Amino acid sequence: MRTPRRLSFVAIVLAMALPVVAQPTAAPYAQPHAAQPYAADSLAASSTEPAPDAPEARVAAAEAEKVRLQAEVDALAEQRAQSEASLRSRARALYRLRRSGMLPVAGGFDAMLGHLSRVERLERMVARDVRSVRFLRQREESLRAELELSDGRIAEARREADAERARAAEQAQMAASFAMAFDPRALPALPVAPLPPLGHPSLGHGTFRVHGAEPTSGFAALRGRLPLPVRGGGAMREASREDGRGVELLSPAGSGVVAVADGRVAFAGRHGALGLTVVLDHGDGHYTLYSGLAQAAPAVGEWVGQGARLGTLGGEPLYFEVRQGTRSTDTRAWIGL
Repeated sequence: MRTPRRLSFVAIVLAMALPVVAQPTAAPYAQPHAAQPYAADSLAASSTEPAPDAPEARVAAAEAEKVRLQAEVDALAEQRAQSEASLRSRARALYRLRRSGMLPVAGGFDAMLGHLSRVERLERMVARDVRSVRFLRQREESLRAELELSDGRIAEARREADAERARAAEQAQMAASFAMAFDPRALPALPVAPLPPLGHPSLGHGTFRVHGAEPTSGFAALRGRLPLPVRGGGAMREASREDGRGVELLSPAGSGVVAVADGRVAFAGRHGALGLTVVLDHGDGHYTLYSGLAQAAPAVGEWVGQGARLGTLGGEPLYFEVRQGTRSTDTRAWIGL
């Protein structure tokens, strides 16, 4: 019986390709068209490892990865189109050879063997093309899914870069504010009445002093008599932070930190390795520094009285330092040790 001429070509290709793919004689598929490798190891080898601490590098790497994925998708689409064209061409040739039936028998035994050899060779080629098209389609679908996810990765990398830049700007601003804290000209003068001298009866412990001008110079007279800045005391040891030397006071979490003398808040915020820090300006170039706080109470520019609460500890030791200008002094001598 002859095959009807109106039978669709797609149905013929599938009818021939499915039994051909199942033949055990077909060679295993290694890689379609040796023009470009698409194995997973080649993808890993071509990816660029971004620097972990560079937000701009992470954004650039995510954008470069999207460009690479798009280029590979385009190359796969072109390669798949070539494989499909090759499959159609060879399937047509195989169909024509199979339709010829036993006609080569008339040419003798050699003609029949040649015919069968051509049929077998075309079957192997069609089977290889079928596997190639199937592989390329699956790979293209996988890469397109990765391409869709790449937009989210780029957006996330940009958000992280913006957050990193904002943190860097905040740290730079805090560093500048910390440096200016030891310059009395950096804070504007408050147009209010002067504070009474240190030790005046009207100055109570634990009170904020929010009015007054520069306190009268008297901090130097407190050398050897400064109270401890932590209520309840605690174990003390010498310590250093950045380029200064002071003492650490080991007190329980929740302990209150108080001002050791009247002063104006010159800095309140986070600064480098110091962490959350309060700096008090006591006049005549004398400053006290309180760092390692869990919470800080006063704001920059406020005047506080001796014993006023500056903040609380959160389990970390309080680092306390007395400075003359930007130079740290012997803090233990100020406390009387």
